[in-house]
Amino acid sequence: MGTNIKYFMKELDDLRDILDTEIEKIIKEVVDSMFITLVPSTPKLTGWARAGWMISTTLPQFVPVGSKTNVSVAEAAQKDSLSRFLHKSLDNIGTIYISNAVPYISILNTGTSDQAPKDFVKKSVQKGMHILSTKRVIK
Repeated sequence: MGTNIKYFMKELDDLRDILDTEIEKIIKEVVDSMFITLVPSTPKLTGWARAGWMISTTLPQFVPVGSKTNVSVAEAAQKDSLSRFLHKSLDNIGTIYISNAVPYISILNTGTSDQAPKDFVKKSVQKGMHILSTKRVIK
């Protein structure tokens, strides 16, 4: 009887590992989808607001990276933040932050630019949530 319990516990552990792996893949896919929808939907004049989107599992971005005249620094930091997230283990991760510290991002989100509708940030998140709603861990 002890052998059956050990076998059952091993099977449960294996299932837990499979589920954790699948859930992590889905989370990364959804967050990546939100991110790659949000970035190009951000209005672009200098490109700084578009490049200001960062992703983190520790804290949101509070200080803008780069500037209107130095967008390449922000673009490099953005690519790095996405790459680090996609290659990071999500074990024990509580919150995933997608943030933009460019001072006028909230103004752009009100629809002040002809390039993006009002609430384009919310619409990008909703798209990611829709993708999440279509996913199944166990088929």
